[in-house]
Amino acid sequence: MNDSGIFSARTYLFKAIFGLFLCALCSCEPIGQETVVANFEFPDSNFIAPCEVPITNTSEAFHRLRWDFGNGQSSEEINPVARYDSAGIYSVTLWADGYFDGATDWTDTQTKFIVILKP
Repeated sequence: MNDSGIFSARTYLFKAIFGLFLCALCSCEPIGQETVVANFEFPDSNFIAPCEVPITNTSEAFHRLRWDFGNGQSSEEINPVARYDSAGIYSVTLWADGYFDGATDWTDTQTKFIVILKP
């Protein structure tokens, strides 16, 4: 290996060790940027099938949202409405993506359960 290859390998090794040090120092949160927080809420009421459930996004510092309503439907809307045709307990999952270091995604996830009653 020539000198430039050795220098290059040492540089990458230094960057990796320095990155791990920073990660340990700052608990792996983005430096100088807000940390993405996934959160949402829906009305606390008795939902009777078939029904539509309005979901309010309360996430912070996100640039993209992805939803799974537990009923085979999904969305990327900010404040979606989920439709449930039959009774059951459904898990609603939100993935909130944020920027880390200007390029890499930083994702947080929140899951809550909703009960849909029989008519």
